[in-house]
Amino acid sequence: MNKYLEGTSETIRENLKNFNSFYDFNKFSFWLVGFFEADGCFSINNIGDIRFELYQHSLDVQLLYNLKTYLQCGSVYSRENISTYSVQSIKHFKTILYPIFNNKILSEVKFNQFKSICDLPSVNLPAVRGEVLSTNKAWLTGFIDGDGSFLSTTKGGTQQTSAYLSIGQKNGQKNPEVLMLINKHFFKNSLNSYVESTYSYIRFNCKSLSSIKNIITCPLLTRKSLSFTNWLKIVEIIQTPPQKMVKLIEKPQNQLKMVERIGNKEHLTTPQKEKIKNLSKKINKFKNKIESDPLSN
Repeated sequence: MNKYLEGTSETIRENLKNFNSFYDFNKFSFWLVGFFEADGCFSINNIGDIRFELYQHSLDVQLLYNLKTYLQCGSVYSRENISTYSVQSIKHFKTILYPIFNNKILSEVKFNQFKSICDLPSVNLPAVRGEVLSTNKAWLTGFIDGDGSFLSTTKGGTQQTSAYLSIGQKNGQKNPEVLMLINKHFFKNSLNSYVESTYSYIRFNCKSLSSIKNIITCPLLTRKSLSFTNWLKIVEIIQTPPQKMVKLIEKPQNQLKMVERIGNKEHLTTPQKEKIKNLSKKINKFKNKIESDPLSN
């Protein structure tokens, strides 16, 4: 038995519950395409065999088995700490994958992979690139399941605490242009969301807590569902001022100063900060486990 499937942990129960909640096949399809655009590929080897693959750290291998059962095709295998869901049948590509992926893929890189298979004489199907998915939250949820992180930081020596969503892509290895589209069409290039770039990495960050909560309305299917649950608890602490501060805010002459203090998170008490610290540790436990594995980068 795969060591990552042992037991009946909270994580496995939560992921199975979320997976089964996708009763709407159209919503599931967009989630799958978003997940693929973050952590998957279509390819053709040198003898013309096709392959569709999705990758996950083996801590989330259960999700890949769920996908295999749901789609009724493919296989799952693991190498060290990386698990792969793979479909290599042209028949299954034409009858199962093609209807899901056609007219939904957003990035040029991933669409060209898909199109190269559609153009094969043995497949011969028209490939249509997806429109901008400005309102399809299931697609974004899938992308976050693949490459997103829910984070909370406290600046050393200060009282300032922040919570935000971060999505990263490596230059040259994935499809960083998608992050620009996410910022533009999902978050409207707001002042609290931005894309930053280094020599090897490009990352989208959003610090608008209300925007993030409004966007993540579809279930996350990886262990990030638990990270998101803990992240929401942090957000609730950050956004809930103590009662004495609420009374001060009610006075017009105090509003500007009190709103500024809440914005800087100066209202947080020591127990609240400690709770945020413990919740952040839970969030980072799985994230650090993946990032410490060179195969997952």
